[in-house]
Amino acid sequence: MGMKLICVQILFLALKVGSFHLGHRNRICMSDTNESTQNGGLFRISRRNALKNSLFTFSLLPALISNEPSLANEVSDEYTVENILLPFNGKQIPFEKLLGPNGTLVINGKLDDPAALQQMPDIVSAVRTYGKDGLHVIIVPTDQGYFEADEDRVVKIKFYQFYGFGQYPTAVVLDKVDIVGNTAHPLYKYLCRGLKNPNGVSRITLNFEKFLLDKNGLPVRRYPRQLPLNQVKDDILAVINGKDLPEPNKAYINLWAKAKAEAERS
Repeated sequence: MGMKLICVQILFLALKVGSFHLGHRNRICMSDTNESTQNGGLFRISRRNALKNSLFTFSLLPALISNEPSLANEVSDEYTVENILLPFNGKQIPFEKLLGPNGTLVINGKLDDPAALQQMPDIVSAVRTYGKDGLHVIIVPTDQGYFEADEDRVVKIKFYQFYGFGQYPTAVVLDKVDIVGNTAHPLYKYLCRGLKNPNGVSRITLNFEKFLLDKNGLPVRRYPRQLPLNQVKDDILAVINGKDLPEPNKAYINLWAKAKAEAERS
């Protein structure tokens, strides 16, 4: 009942705002000019403005309603490393079991994105270089953005055939999930809410964004796809050795600015 009452009150306010703008503009029309054609023209414009003001208020209804506390929102804020399950080969695997002993990289990957040709050799190199030191790499495919037409099993096969990526448990390709929006998988709700990018944006904006996690699964740094992993080796080594990360350099900030511009163009 409370929600219905709020909606009725907002509807009443919208109509009242619209009527105010219509009446107010009409009075201005009548006082500003004595030419009936101009009066009519201004009157018609005022009616449209009034309608737009009413519709603008109506457009707030979904947003206001969505701010109503809900069980879904409460649960999504409680995702942790301990209660997140990841889809792998048709089964739900505890996130904890896929974490590297000393650190983990989580990457939203796309075979159909041309950027994969540049990204994947760099990712495979990181696995070969740091996998023996306890770093795991998890690639998360999705149908969002560029459509990944193949089924999960074929996606895994192609990652391995094309790039040599897929040696469990150091190099894992998950089953496809959503990574943005209300349907985003709990993994990405956990990562994105826990660590915004330097542009102040939580959500994923491009394929092959990377999260570096410590041995406990806590996200400690986030990288744009424009930044090769061989240029963040100091960060990776710090995580592997349980040390604090070095301060991000100017190139890191600049590449995030370029990522923002690329996302806006795409």
